Amino acid sequence: MNSLLKAVQANSTRMLAELLNGPTSAGEVQGALFYACQEGLADCARCLLQQGAADPNTRNVSGNTPLYLAVKEGHTDVVAALCEAGAKVDATVGNNTALLAAAKWGRDDCMEILLERGCSINVADSTASTALILAVRNKNYVAIGNLIRGGCELDCRDNQGRTALHYACHTAVAVDQLLRAGASVNVRDDQGCTPLLMAASEGLERVVHSLCQCPGIDVNIPNLCVQKTPLHLLAYKGHLRCVQDLIVAGADTNLLDSESRSPLWYAVANGHRDITALLLRANGHVDTNQCPEKHPAHACPVKLAIEKGRVDILKLFILSGYDNKHIREYLASPAVQLLFADNQVTHWLHHAQE
Repeated sequence: MNSLLKAVQANSTRMLAELLNGPTSAGEVQGALFYACQEGLADCARCLLQQGAADPNTRNVSGNTPLYLAVKEGHTDVVAALCEAGAKVDATVGNNTALLAAAKWGRDDCMEILLERGCSINVADSTASTALILAVRNKNYVAIGNLIRGGCELDCRDNQGRTALHYACHTAVAVDQLLRAGASVNVRDDQGCTPLLMAASEGLERVVHSLCQCPGIDVNIPNLCVQKTPLHLLAYKGHLRCVQDLIVAGADTNLLDSESRSPLWYAVANGHRDITALLLRANGHVDTNQCPEKHPAHACPVKLAIEKGRVDILKLFILSGYDNKHIREYLASPAVQLLFADNQVTHWLHHAQE
């Protein structure tokens, strides 16, 4: 072990200065600098940079720069010393930069220094993730604020087509921050999912509410694979407040997914009476109050309610006048009559024939 490294390990700037006044090799100086940066020994790092003429942009055998190591470990004073000595703030280590490391690991103070030094704020890693996307994914709220104030692009997409707002809405992280900053709410990822669809898939009521308040939001955008809208998802999950928010924001209650099923069908499937009532009040198929003509039987809400014995929901259908045609048809079946022979719904079903 060389003497310079021993001096740094002892964190002795006096010993280090004495050794630097004598003969040293570049390799010894650089090795000592990497150790100081790794361990957060700022005074030793400054001594090596100033008196020992250590190169702040050198790389070790792993390809790391002193700055990258210092940021990754969160050694703010060392980061400041390296930047003062001329470290290149945008130097890449693999597919990463010091800023990306700061965003990923939550090194907020280090990030502030890098931003003050003018680092490239929209640089991306091998997955096309920017510092903002990484900060959101890793729930680093301070970093998110720093990046937004620093003027980062809000709608950069990663290699899945997702923006920071997609990830925010998936985990309920910093959604309001991004919305206030002007993040696009209708952008679709490679699967056709909007941030609202991400929030709906997780049943995040507060996030859905915030998104529905955004001017210009399109709440009827479906995903690509099965053509489900947020209303399909939330009617199935049973989130009454979310369904209310969607309807107020302009949700079309009659849109069908790839299986020809409406949000009403999904509410019936899980027995959500309150949501069924809300959807009926929202005037689903207001012109005829029937299933669409030539609608497949597997997608008929009335047929589903009868199959599942949803008596309370059948009463709602009859009271609202929803799809009397199918109610009468199914009532004519002896099997259905037998199913409800001893149930209070029998006289309700007879009313549907009147």
